[in-house]
Amino acid sequence: MEEMIPPYELPEIKDHSFFFIDQRIATHIEAKLHKHDAWELYHVIHGHGNRIAGDTLQPFSAGDVVLIPPSMHHYWQYAPTSADNDGCIHYLMVAFSHSLITRCIEVFPELRNRLTSLTFPVNALKYGLESSRVIRKMLSQMNDMDDLGRLSAMFRLLPVIFNSSDHILAGKPMQIERDVRRMQQICAYVMAHYVHTITLNEIASEVGMNRSAFCSYFKRCKKMTFSQFVTQYRLNTACELLKHSQKQVSEICFAVGFNDVPHFNRVFKELQGMTPKEYRKRNI
Repeated sequence: MEEMIPPYELPEIKDHSFFFIDQRIATHIEAKLHKHDAWELYHVIHGHGNRIAGDTLQPFSAGDVVLIPPSMHHYWQYAPTSADNDGCIHYLMVAFSHSLITRCIEVFPELRNRLTSLTFPVNALKYGLESSRVIRKMLSQMNDMDDLGRLSAMFRLLPVIFNSSDHILAGKPMQIERDVRRMQQICAYVMAHYVHTITLNEIASEVGMNRSAFCSYFKRCKKMTFSQFVTQYRLNTACELLKHSQKQVSEICFAVGFNDVPHFNRVFKELQGMTPKEYRKRNI
């Protein structure tokens, strides 16, 4: 029988309408692939690694702010080397049920005026620079408040996270349990081997499929080829290194699995709309 992914139960919060946590833990303690019936707003304070959200694998780093919708499978995999001197990573998280939103809309006209016309996202979202800055500031202020202060701040936070147009896709939902498990296996293999050439025969064998069946399956699930998926992951990783390391562009090129600097520069510009040097200058 195929293994199922059990729902992850958020800790009990008696007499509270939402869950707020300031978490400093060792990297190996963080929850593995899981889902829960709540919106999750997650701000990385210290640490970096790879995030699986629905069908998408992306690197993440300190400063990232991501919204994950209810019932989407996700996993924040922190690199052990990204822990602080105490061996811990650090994040702030707010989790809240969709019924909190609907009840607030019913009771408070001020929120109703801001939220009733919205179509709530079904995809995971990673906020851009300006929205992330605003949300980080609000979450930091909530961390120093008492319960009533946090509730008041939550009323201000909801319109910000749902009205923002400053975001990119961080994951689409996958409804079939088998596909979730298989895509997790594919993502794990790419994370472990992306610095080397990954052949279609290798990845197909890894998930117990022949090459032709794997190509059809992957294109159906991801709406892109496996080669495009690996290239996208390599470039996402390169973007993080350009923002958060002092490595030269040529070093980053080889570190993320490209074998030729001009080719890396050309592919980077095609997908990002600018050269690696321009990207670094814009994001410092």
